[in-house]
Amino acid sequence: MVKKTSEDKTPLVSIITATYNDELYIENSIRSVLSQDFTDFEYIIINDGSVDNTKKIVQRLQKEDSLVGSEMCIRDRQNKGLVASLNRGINEARGKYIARIDGDDEWLPHKLKTQVDMLENDDKLVLVGGGAEIINQN
Repeated sequence: MVKKTSEDKTPLVSIITATYNDELYIENSIRSVLSQDFTDFEYIIINDGSVDNTKKIVQRLQKEDSLVGSEMCIRDRQNKGLVASLNRGINEARGKYIARIDGDDEWLPHKLKTQVDMLENDDKLVLVGGGAEIINQN
């Protein structure tokens, strides 16, 4: 799944989600990416052989959200593992920077902008991260 800023323009950031059986969380995860203040990105989802409803949820979101293209939702027939899925996403990525989010995680709306601003304004930085809050189904 890809969100492009323009057909001709290379995105500044490639966001990669590797997901496996995340039907309970994947919708919130995708929506948190799509609600970012920073929008110069492509979004690549690797569905790593899910056997639950993850694929259907991703497909529904592709149809519902006009900002989401259908060019890249890669589905492996069998589970290959997180590392293989992330490497596949990296191979498809076109951005200057790569951001990753798991299928059961959510981002605050300003997360990507804050991190891109840090990277763009300090040439000594090569990697940035953030804090986390533990959430559960309740």
